[in-house]
Amino acid sequence: MRFFSLLLIFALGCHAGIVNALPDIQVNGLMKNQAVVTIDGVQHILKKGKTSPEGLTLVDVNTQQATFEWQGETVAMGLTSRIQTSFEKVDKSSFSIPKGPDGHYMTLGKVNGRQVQFLLDTGATVVAMDYHDADRLGIRWRSGRKSMSSTAAGLVTSYQLTLPSVTVGHLTVSNVQASVIVAEMHGPLLLGMSFLQYFDMTEKNNTLTLEKKY
Repeated sequence: MRFFSLLLIFALGCHAGIVNALPDIQVNGLMKNQAVVTIDGVQHILKKGKTSPEGLTLVDVNTQQATFEWQGETVAMGLTSRIQTSFEKVDKSSFSIPKGPDGHYMTLGKVNGRQVQFLLDTGATVVAMDYHDADRLGIRWRSGRKSMSSTAAGLVTSYQLTLPSVTVGHLTVSNVQASVIVAEMHGPLLLGMSFLQYFDMTEKNNTLTLEKKY
């Protein structure tokens, strides 16, 4: 990766005065006609042919890779691959999430190393999911502590348990309290305070930044 970065810097240098430095790009998800990318720490969902606020255009995408254009330069990247044009240490203490069109903050993340979609919910005490998601993630939820949870549909049976790890961007918390709802949620997992309590949350310009508390 270091050698590749050096080659990239050299290539960009050949166009000095024409092409600005390529931002820090990470591919988090590849879907039909769109890609989830993190650009300089800010996550975006880019549709094919669209350009991010930073000026990065998604030219083409499939399940294997995404092709981007940056000021006339074309770069192909696979899932989770990353390009950086400097050797400065990446700030892993914070992560930014843009507000969605519906006014909510949603982001890709991982539960026990498996990819999920989260909806940030400061009103939720714990990370919450329905039993279908729990089964998909290989969680043995029936061994949890049985209880009742209040939902929009009323009281439902739930199981309280501890997740070994929850990750958003490059932020990981171990031993996170969670609730598995024995009902249909039909949506993303709720990222509640059992994860969010470890971060300061700052909202600015329709972007929410999570920063580790020290």
